[in-house]
Amino acid sequence: MQITRNPGGVGARVTGLDLRQPLAEGQFPVLLRALATHGVLCFPGQDLEAPHLSSFGGRFGSLEVNVANMFHAPGHPEVMVLSNMKDDAGKPLGLNAAGQGWHTDMSYSREIALANVLHAKRVPLRDGVPLGDTQFLDMHAAYDDLPDEVKQRLEGRVAIHDF
Repeated sequence: MQITRNPGGVGARVTGLDLRQPLAEGQFPVLLRALATHGVLCFPGQDLEAPHLSSFGGRFGSLEVNVANMFHAPGHPEVMVLSNMKDDAGKPLGLNAAGQGWHTDMSYSREIALANVLHAKRVPLRDGVPLGDTQFLDMHAAYDDLPDEVKQRLEGRVAIHDF
């Protein structure tokens, strides 16, 4: 397993690991430490199904069923399908409005999730260019970049998101 920091941005790439297989002894603590260090981990070249996503995600803690309670992967309600595709009868195959704007997943939960596991199965292209773009921001860096007077105004404040 190799972990390579993304140059000039948040996150790291993890290669040399097949997430369809159980992790070897000692690999999960390395991944957990890398997640704490880099904030986001990308595992390129994986071909995963719902059981793999559930098994891997479950290593990080209890899995939640999304509050929308729709479009579950068959047999895995903790895996939600996001898609703008429809079946032959015109029925949506997944939640199509997901990620239409900047957001933080599960920010309405009493306890904020340690991690989210995302896996793209099919990304639409237009003129050979992928449409859509999942992006991550480093909120620690964003806070560090705030002027001191804004940091002072924020000191001790709490925000609550009520879905």
